Amino acid sequence: MTASEFTLSSSQTVRVKVIANRAPIAHAGADQTIQAGGSIVDVRLDGSASTDTDGDELSYRWSGATNTAHGHNPMVRLPVGTHTLTLIVNDGKTDSEPDSVTIRVLSPGHNR
Repeated sequence: MTASEFTLSSSQTVRVKVIANRAPIAHAGADQTIQAGGSIVDVRLDGSASTDTDGDELSYRWSGATNTAHGHNPMVRLPVGTHTLTLIVNDGKTDSEPDSVTIRVLSPGHNR
């Protein structure tokens, strides 16, 4: 935040504060390893630790090789394998830098 003063006359001073929007910060949550009961498993993503220093409301956009989702805590269906999902949050003005989470889905009977 910066402030500037402008003198209009010897008796008037106007103070102007310029507040720049700061980009929000995406937090895609901790990596997960999940044991599947079949070939596909439902996985809950967690972007709830994402923040905006300015206090603006955030929108959440998740993307991956086979999925897109919205919201801070969406459910996605993933097949057995290793998947990277990327979260970008937006404060109505600016996108965050992307943050990723790796989800490892183990086949039924596979030992961790």
